[in-house]
Amino acid sequence: MMYLKLTALTGLTLFSIVCIEMLVLMFTTGTVVNTFDQPIFNNLDFLWLLIKSNPWNGFLQLIEQPVLIIGHTGAATNDYLVALYYYPVSSLLHLGLALLITTRILKYPTLAIRAQFIIGCVLFLLPINYVWLAGCCGAKPGWTLDTLFLNFVLSTDGSPITHMDIYEVAYGWMHTLQLIIMILAGSLLWRATSKLK
Repeated sequence: MMYLKLTALTGLTLFSIVCIEMLVLMFTTGTVVNTFDQPIFNNLDFLWLLIKSNPWNGFLQLIEQPVLIIGHTGAATNDYLVALYYYPVSSLLHLGLALLITTRILKYPTLAIRAQFIIGCVLFLLPINYVWLAGCCGAKPGWTLDTLFLNFVLSTDGSPITHMDIYEVAYGWMHTLQLIIMILAGSLLWRATSKLK
């Protein structure tokens, strides 16, 4: 019975996290989510054949397929204008965060209102999300901070690109920054829970 309760609450927490991310996307871009797509399920036959014939390349192809895309498509082109991309690894990290939140709150109910815990959860989401903004990123979705910075550099308001040199320097440090944010988020989550023991 406890496992059923934990599974149900983890699913509800994961759903809440995705809904909050959708609301943030809609609020920051001024668009409304109108499309949900699951590309990985469209290619399961091909992926299965690839995994059977060449396991390593099949695995690499599998983790590059989005599990879920939530976004806004244009009426004329049917292309994404903005979207959240959930890849297998980032989806597992979302699930892990939802499980952590659920188990911690079940054990320490007052933890949900602790600022360190909330900030740690939000910071952890920043480096595991992938966002597509059609105005700035033509090739593929990118990590949230990288995409937002690139959108700032390639502003569509008609101003010339004046910050590209800064972006090119910062781009080399993006993975390091992503790791630092994850470590900071993990330490905040650990501190928030260790004080209650």
